[in-house]
Amino acid sequence: MDPDGKAPRDMQLTFRRRRNELRVALQTMISWAPQRVLFAHGRWYDRNGTMELERAFRCLGPLAA
Repeated sequence: MDPDGKAPRDMQLTFRRRRNELRVALQTMISWAPQRVLFAHGRWYDRNGTMELERAFRCLGPLAA
């Protein structure tokens, strides 16, 4: 959600029960080392894609575990 770049509150609540599965999926996306990302119904980031993914899903807490 622009301009702060985080998942919308309703999405955070939707995935709360499946937090670990979402974390695994996010780790997979980050492992692709994207340079660009486009969030559905959101902003296009034309650089620093990995950083933007991490920032958008920071509600999951630290990913390294």
